[in-house]
Amino acid sequence: MVGILLASVQALVNFAWLPAYPFWSVIVIAFDVLVIYALAVHGRETKAFGGGDIL
Repeated sequence: MVGILLASVQALVNFAWLPAYPFWSVIVIAFDVLVIYALAVHGRETKAFGGGDIL
């Protein structure tokens, strides 16, 4: 959850930088979307196998 939250905040912040650095901002936003997707899918897989507990 923390990783998804941080990647979401970073993607929103990069929207502010879009006029100044359009190419770089689009790349970072796309990477953030991939990170959010990967963390969300991995979280579902962990719950499907009965995991999710740290200890």
